[in-house]
Amino acid sequence: VSGRTRQASWGGGWNGLDCAQPRGTGRLLQCAPFHLPLAMFKNALIYRIESWDAPALSAIEERLAGQRFIECAASQPESAGWVEPRGKKHGALLEQVAGQTILRLCVERKPVPASVVKSLLEERLQKIEDDTGRRPRGKQAKELKEAIQHELLPRAFAKRSHTLVWLDAKAGLVWVDAASVK
Repeated sequence: VSGRTRQASWGGGWNGLDCAQPRGTGRLLQCAPFHLPLAMFKNALIYRIESWDAPALSAIEERLAGQRFIECAASQPESAGWVEPRGKKHGALLEQVAGQTILRLCVERKPVPASVVKSLLEERLQKIEDDTGRRPRGKQAKELKEAIQHELLPRAFAKRSHTLVWLDAKAGLVWVDAASVK
């Protein structure tokens, strides 16, 4: 996949031209008309595939099946994997119609609120200081903070997000439903 990208926001006045622009420059390298899948994406990062030999559909499905989404375990802060594009359980992880391929990535995160960690850490540091007369610093404080995060992780609420990926091999484009590269 090429390093050149173009971000499109459908609320703006983007005119349906694929204009690849390297970062940090004010000039366009190439422009070509293409069809916008407006109903599928709120935002899109578009990548141009310059040279790619598409693998067989069965090979792609086999790789996706090996990376199927599994929910976060009790002590796991994040999990990512592929899910069915249409949302049907035990369906295909890849949809292909007329040379267009659609995939869906699911990411689950269990954020532990930093304010809760900070207050518990402060309580424990104060207790240790009261017991021993010395406040832990540096490595000891960091280890204590990590232990608190690990302790709170099973009680954290999981947040899921989905990202659609549309591959148009004929046009040499990959559309990712995302507002930024992060």
